[in-house]
This record gives sequence, C-alpha cells and structure tokens, in this order.
Amino acid sequence: MARALAWRPLVALGLISYGLYLWHWPVVVLLSRERTGLEPWPWTLLVVATALALAAVSKAAVEDPIRFRARWARGRSGALALAALMAGLAALWLALPPPPAPPIDVDGLR
Repeated sequence: MARALAWRPLVALGLISYGLYLWHWPVVVLLSRERTGLEPWPWTLLVVATALALAAVSKAAVEDPIRFRARWARGRSGALALAALMAGLAALWLALPPPPAPPIDVDGLR
C-alpha cells in the first residue's frame, strides 16, 4: 500500500490538493459547457487541466512563498502582493455569472 501511495503522480496531486479544492469550482463555472460549447469529455479534460494548472501556479506563487516566508511576502511588498491578489479575486467575483433563480411552484401551496 505504501508503494502505491508513494507513486509520484499521487504525491504531486497531494501537494496541490488544497489549491485544487479552491480552484475547481470557479473553473467549472467560468468554463461551463454552455460557454465553451464542448462535448462532455473534452469539457471535462479542459476543466481538469485548467484547475490542475491553476492549483500548481497558486502553490508556487502564493502558498509556498507565504508558507516558507519568502522575502517578497514580507513588509511593504507583501502588502502590495496581498492588495493585487484581492483585486484579482474581486475581478474574478465580478466575472462570475449570477446563479439562476430557483423555480418555485406556488400552485401546490393552496
């Protein structure tokens, strides 16, 4: 069992699992099948590849520097990086479409 769990692709996936958890839903929403017009399998591959890439980039650019106290993440440059990150997240929030209103059947209430 230890040999199977030590398989390099699984270890790499474990290293970016938190970023994958954070990125998968925005990717699914922004790259919806309606927006991309892709069939199920190509769409799934696109979503998985994009989420994996974003998770790997965010681990290298955000998580590790903060975790290992990189020089740029301290002081004024750290505050500027945080401000840029927050601006990017606000832009992402604005880019997300509002969810559709749920249909409510009031006829059954009488």
